[in-house]
Amino acid sequence: MTSNATSKKRILIYTVESTWSPCPQIRLIRPFAHLEDEWELIWGIQNGMLQTDAVESADLILLHRFTPGLLPISALEAIFRLGKPVVYESDDLLNEIPHDHPEAAAGASWKEGIEYTARRAKAIVVSTEFLAEKYRPLNPHVHVLPNYLDYDLFFRPVPAPLPDDTITIGLLGSSIQPSNFALVDKSLRTLCERYGSRLKIHFVGWECPKGWENHPNAIFQSFIHEYVDYAAQLKQWAWNIALIPLASDEYNQCKSYIKWLDYSAAGIASAFSDVSVYNQVVTHDQTGFLLPNDDQAWLDTITLLIESQEKRKAIAQAGQDEVRRDFDLRAKAALYNSVYSSLVDRPKTIIPAHPAAAATATAAAPAATTPTSDAIAMKKNILQLHYNEATRRSLDPGFIPLEVVGNPRPDWFEFWAIRDYFLNNDLNADEYYGFLSPQFHNKSGLQAHQVHAFMDSNPGADVYTFSPTMSDAACYLNVFEQGNRRHPELLPITIELMRAVGLEVDIQNLINNFRTTVYCNYVVAKPVFWEKWFAINERMFEIAEAGDSALARKLTEVTDYGKSTVQMKVFIMERIASLVLALMPELQIVNLQVGAMRIGNPLFYPCRDEMVMLDALKTAYSQSGDPAYLQRFRALRHEVLRRCDTEYFSEQATDFF
Repeated sequence: MTSNATSKKRILIYTVESTWSPCPQIRLIRPFAHLEDEWELIWGIQNGMLQTDAVESADLILLHRFTPGLLPISALEAIFRLGKPVVYESDDLLNEIPHDHPEAAAGASWKEGIEYTARRAKAIVVSTEFLAEKYRPLNPHVHVLPNYLDYDLFFRPVPAPLPDDTITIGLLGSSIQPSNFALVDKSLRTLCERYGSRLKIHFVGWECPKGWENHPNAIFQSFIHEYVDYAAQLKQWAWNIALIPLASDEYNQCKSYIKWLDYSAAGIASAFSDVSVYNQVVTHDQTGFLLPNDDQAWLDTITLLIESQEKRKAIAQAGQDEVRRDFDLRAKAALYNSVYSSLVDRPKTIIPAHPAAAATATAAAPAATTPTSDAIAMKKNILQLHYNEATRRSLDPGFIPLEVVGNPRPDWFEFWAIRDYFLNNDLNADEYYGFLSPQFHNKSGLQAHQVHAFMDSNPGADVYTFSPTMSDAACYLNVFEQGNRRHPELLPITIELMRAVGLEVDIQNLINNFRTTVYCNYVVAKPVFWEKWFAINERMFEIAEAGDSALARKLTEVTDYGKSTVQMKVFIMERIASLVLALMPELQIVNLQVGAMRIGNPLFYPCRDEMVMLDALKTAYSQSGDPAYLQRFRALRHEVLRRCDTEYFSEQATDFF
């Protein structure tokens, strides 16, 4: 007999969004929770890597929202070769984001991957018919699954009106995006003047609308990312009125009516721009208001809802009754079962492919720039190491190949080759030297011509860095804190090594920001940098090779590195570049912006704005010494790790020293 577990259909989901965030909850987790006897969801990105172990048992592969826009085309090609039907799922037009949207800059880089996926998918699943029409030119097989909600999660009884009670008007998310909020800005200012302290305007989003930051009637709070927490907060905010202004553009027309569902279930009277996304569900003057994008129309309607307690309650109650009757997910989950079951193929032979190696997310790389006369004079010796035929094939022809013949000391990784080069070559003080691993493109997303172009457009510095992995650079005070978390005991061994080297440095109070963080030795620099770097590493080499001390034994102890083991000395060695940059403020450093390279762990992508803030807080603390910046850094880091790091379980802000 086949067990119930093995008879379930399985969807392997590739998404960089956390499972507690709104879109996976609304579009995947909650619908399929009502189908748990028939379906199982498998999460295909873990610790920043694509997992393919579950492919054989999966019936479908689903690429969610902007995730394919973050993956290299090579990874997408590999996914399509896995021999399973692939579905692209989205509830937004993410390949055509308007210029003033908070995601506009990032969205430009998503377009290629999203459209590559959409064209090749067996089907596309979206939330509205308008959105379906936008995707059909890419793929005719588009299914519309409307958004529903778990009614009980959002339900709040419609409050009984109280005379002269304070009225709170709420605007959330895209409603305070500049082009949308402009539709109600004037009306709200007029109403604040008219009603004074009786009126409160509650903004929730990425940033407070301009000009309202210090307004006496305004309250602003950052967007709440956890879906369940958002539902609880929406009820606690006790909004009387919600406004959803939307400019008439194609992106907004493609949005779903999820805010009407949320607000109506929470007993809030709402007013919407009269666009297709809402006029298909809202009955004007009964379950909400549908308004032209006209100042007077918004002013008159909001005034009516403020002045008439009866109208406010009637709108809220009618909307709530309709959502409970017609949009409760429990009653609609069968639609999901029908659509996704129709996409399941009969078993096929799986073509072996392993996209995991290319799974790191990528962003747009810097464009080439016309070099200046100073740049033309720059002499760059950028070498790329290779050890065997496999690594030779990965070389970029724009770099100088450096063969490590026989790879005689693999325990030292690239340090052995760099050391050999320094011992056998005279360095010119005005030339630049770099030693890149065969994995440089795979880790950074950069090619040689982009490295050269970046240096040529920023001539004259002492050091150029090309260090990817935004989360590792942002979320730790320095590279040694990050290393101590990943490789316990790295910090005390480093401190002991610094004493042996004769270097006085307070590792625990050292600050590395985006400018001074270097992983993998992805640095091109003049000898003024390399001489200091080599002196520290050469002393470590002497101690480790002598093997006659407790420190030598600690340096040569093995520590985990993915599926292999590596001696501790290697992880200290690759952090010495960051140490040198932090200790030599006189160096002129130019770093390629970390956002222009692959982000590293894509699970951190939703927090990229917060990671920029973390870097700014570190920099401010370093310059001022004010502990308030450090306290804020630790609090924000705690939130970022709690949201994005699947291995972080601390209930309170902590450090890793």
